[in-house]
Amino acid sequence: MKKEKQTKTLEEHAWSQQVEHRLTSEEGEILQFGDRSVDSYAEVLRRLNTGEYLPIRFSLGDMRVRDIRDTRYLQAYVQALNRNGLNVGRGDAEYGFKMPTPENEDNRRELVIFRRWRK
Repeated sequence: MKKEKQTKTLEEHAWSQQVEHRLTSEEGEILQFGDRSVDSYAEVLRRLNTGEYLPIRFSLGDMRVRDIRDTRYLQAYVQALNRNGLNVGRGDAEYGFKMPTPENEDNRRELVIFRRWRK
């Protein structure tokens, strides 16, 4: 007798358990005075709890690309976070990321960083 492969429903998928990180006033100041740089985001991302995510928003002008679907800038940002000491990547990395495609000709893009586990 052949077993059927069961796929996870949306409710069972790991992403559905994630919650958006609420910035504290101190974290907001870090991002504001850090000019929303990679260094300041890295400092805030280190404070995420397991199961929390933080969206980083970019406009078309920020990304310096013609096509909003181009992910090279976002990939470079992930690499910069890695150079800053965060383990961001696929699979068993401490932090994961998503690059959702924008809807309806939106000229903004999000890089969503989430924490899978803590050291």
